[in-house]
Amino acid sequence: MPTPPTAVADAVAFGVPVILAGGDPVSDREALYANVSAAVEAGAAGVAFGRNVWGDADPAGTVDRLRNILHGAP
Repeated sequence: MPTPPTAVADAVAFGVPVILAGGDPVSDREALYANVSAAVEAGAAGVAFGRNVWGDADPAGTVDRLRNILHGAP
């Protein structure tokens, strides 16, 4: 994920969809969700997370939160 997450806007300006990679495991889940939200607001098209999903105590809950950030509540 770019630092700061809002830097996604610089890449999106070139007209190419930006997919966020998960990177190293993050222990502060709320900070992770806030960063994803900021990046999506800046134009990110999606996420491709591995360890930050299956390494969490509640992988399904993590996927649900990410889905809500990306697509809104069902």
